[in-house]
Amino acid sequence: MKKETRKKILLLLIGTVITANALYWCVRKEGYYIDELWSYGLSNGYHTPFLHQAEGYMNNWHQPVFYWDYLTIQPDERFSFESVCYNQTQDVHPPFYYALLNTVCSLFPGRFSKWFGLSINLFFFGGSLILLYQISGFFFGKTSNARIIPVLLYGLSAGALSTLLYIRMYMMLTFWSLLFVCLVFHLLRETICQKRRFLLVQIGLSVMAGFMTQYYFVLFAFFFSACYVVFHLLGRQWKKALEYAVTACTGIIGGILVFPASLQHIFLGYQGKGALHHAADGIPFFLERWPQYHDVLTKAFLGSGAGKHVLFLTILCLFPAGVILFIKKGNQSAYPDFPLTECLMLLVSVLCYFAVIVQISPEVTDRYLFLLYPFCVLLAVTAALYLFRYLQTERFLWIAAACCLACLLRANAVQSNPYVYHGYQEVLTRLGTEYKDAPGIYVTAGDHLLINNCLFLAQQNRTYSLTLEQLNELSEICKENETGQIILYVDIYYDEAQTAMRAAELLDYRSCSLLYDNTFTQIYLLSR
Repeated sequence: MKKETRKKILLLLIGTVITANALYWCVRKEGYYIDELWSYGLSNGYHTPFLHQAEGYMNNWHQPVFYWDYLTIQPDERFSFESVCYNQTQDVHPPFYYALLNTVCSLFPGRFSKWFGLSINLFFFGGSLILLYQISGFFFGKTSNARIIPVLLYGLSAGALSTLLYIRMYMMLTFWSLLFVCLVFHLLRETICQKRRFLLVQIGLSVMAGFMTQYYFVLFAFFFSACYVVFHLLGRQWKKALEYAVTACTGIIGGILVFPASLQHIFLGYQGKGALHHAADGIPFFLERWPQYHDVLTKAFLGSGAGKHVLFLTILCLFPAGVILFIKKGNQSAYPDFPLTECLMLLVSVLCYFAVIVQISPEVTDRYLFLLYPFCVLLAVTAALYLFRYLQTERFLWIAAACCLACLLRANAVQSNPYVYHGYQEVLTRLGTEYKDAPGIYVTAGDHLLINNCLFLAQQNRTYSLTLEQLNELSEICKENETGQIILYVDIYYDEAQTAMRAAELLDYRSCSLLYDNTFTQIYLLSR
């Protein structure tokens, strides 16, 4: 069998394994974080960005259609991109991802499914793996089999699965980031003028697409672009530096022209103001957050604290490799094709982006680091590969990769992904069958946390929202809807257990049991 044929078979096998693992976890996903339901609501709510602001929301009985109209596309509202853009002017994100989700949902009017969002993520997940394989060619050589290793380790990592399972724009953002880097690396090596112009157009479009997907793309693109421009300025290649800078800026300007509300989001929105506030907190705030984000980053690779040790060992490999590189830089036989420029550009961009996210992000969470995961894997494998090459023991790279892969698979087997939400579907089923006719009482401040409970509230025939101060009116409210059972939802603002016990006492119900803890809301069953 020819070497090229064996390579294609190996790639097909690896792609099959990664796809099977991805689909396995997609099937296992049961529930949704609050922001995932925002994805559906902001995409499908017809000129209704926030359901809690709907007229008559508080102090009224609602039927399931009240919630389903917001979460799903109605037949006469299909492909309503104007509505998507309007909703996003009221929110804090650009509209590209939401328009795409609206398109998928428009193919299935009146229906809700996790697969609408997951199908988008699966598409960009596959594209991201292909781009990572392409970028690996710049680091290891186009004919090197080592290009497979970053794809395999990233594709099966806990971080990649989290990016895939989280029904938001971050898998799409990761794809645009990889495409942007891949195009810039091509531009770095291209000498033919006509091809460079075509690459510049593609880079401009990728910058615009990334900007229209998530504003954090601009941070990464800025640092990466700065490295590119500085590299050419140091080489006195003024024209190349200028044409690239103009291209990148044109991509951003294009995004602003398409979606002018982006300027208000970035500079006047609560996310932008929060970022500026955290930036002003200075070094003490950074030092406080650094250990927390370090845990997020390391757990993304092995899904457990063991990731810290693996990262530490990788760094131990990285430093000797770097020292050897610079000591031997006059000896071309040591690293005849070491991609020093590409490595430095990517390493500096990753470190700068990570540092800025630690400082300015509104909360400590993994989603702001999702786009870094494939680059972190690539840099770690690059450090190990060139160290093994220098020691003339490159075969040990495959042994190390096999050990890392075994750890990845073990971590996936013993630790569930945080975006699966076990038990969510069981409660949905019970609410839609056993307790469908029982009144649902939602004790809330009447704010955005409504979206967190939309799917649960939509399972019951009648639901009523009231504030804690109105709890004394519960007997009168439920008088005409008496079934001997009540489902009580209590938001995190209140003492959930105490509120549930008080409601049971007011209704003279003897039993009060917790059905489900929905992160920001606890759901109780009250009965006689």
